[in-house]
Amino acid sequence: MTQPVRLVQITDLHLFGDPGGRFDGVDTAASLEAVIRRLLEQPGPDAFLATGDLVHEDTPSAYLRLRRMLERLPAPVCCIPGNHDDPNLMRLHLPGGNICWQRRLELGGWSVLLLDSRLPHTHAGQLGAPQLAWLERELAAGEGPVLIALHHHPVVIGSPWMDQMKLRDAGEFLTLLQHHPRVRGVVWGHIHQPWEERRHHLLLLGTPSTCIQFTPHSERYVPQDTIPAWRTLTLYPDGSIETAVHRL
Repeated sequence: MTQPVRLVQITDLHLFGDPGGRFDGVDTAASLEAVIRRLLEQPGPDAFLATGDLVHEDTPSAYLRLRRMLERLPAPVCCIPGNHDDPNLMRLHLPGGNICWQRRLELGGWSVLLLDSRLPHTHAGQLGAPQLAWLERELAAGEGPVLIALHHHPVVIGSPWMDQMKLRDAGEFLTLLQHHPRVRGVVWGHIHQPWEERRHHLLLLGTPSTCIQFTPHSERYVPQDTIPAWRTLTLYPDGSIETAVHRL
């Protein structure tokens, strides 16, 4: 019998190359280190998903520092870019060893599809027609349940300042998924707060940051707390998903 697939999602790490770098006064390296230490105390998952804003300032030194931290994790770490990331620097300095950047991950009968929602020169996101066409082909050709990971949120979360930075082609994306019941879940970062919503066969999941969090339903940017968090997902052979957000 196929065993469930166990994943851990970490997101919005906002690491700096400079050890003195801070995000609103938060030492993001220290918060990520605390999360990694906790994860190393627990049974290792089948894979980690690092869903964007891996660094706060897109410099080679930030990605090299991040790589040294992530390579301690005991399973593949699949990375995708966020609005603070530079995909060219990511490709140059991150992949290797247990750290990868790929579009598809096959685990225990599940397909995990990793999308790049970064839109240059803005904090908003967009998948674009070519990537949506690729996704359509992938969903039409394969079999078995699918989990999709991206950085930007495809739903309105009720914080006007953040919703201006959501996925711009969210309508096309969600319409596509409605026609493919293989897709059982979508996970993202970007919003620095938990989100869970069920739409028919789809479980829609936003995940807090490993550093600072944002106040839900806020008209403007208001940091809420600095408790680092991550998400675990258990993907069962029947297509069901069990998930939880964990905080230090």
